[in-house]
Amino acid sequence: MRNRHRKWDWTICLIKNWEMVYTICIGSNVNRKENLALARKRLSELFPNIRFSAEADTEPLFFRRQALFTNQVARFTSDSDADEIIGGRRFSLVRA
Repeated sequence: MRNRHRKWDWTICLIKNWEMVYTICIGSNVNRKENLALARKRLSELFPNIRFSAEADTEPLFFRRQALFTNQVARFTSDSDADEIIGGRRFSLVRA
């Protein structure tokens, strides 16, 4: 005879990865190459898994000074929330 009330003995285990993926843009229009190199160095020290795009030169918008900007996009993961990344000590070490 078949058991209509079969009891299942199993467990669901959910593992959540709490790391966030951050994408940032860095740029400079003064000592462009040197400043971006310094920003990359400091960011790499703070976020060892950071990856950078190629640099791109762009014209300034809404600036009186018309010097070109050199910009770059970077992406990294962190278990810190956005407030800690942006407003905290970690990010302020990068700002000039």
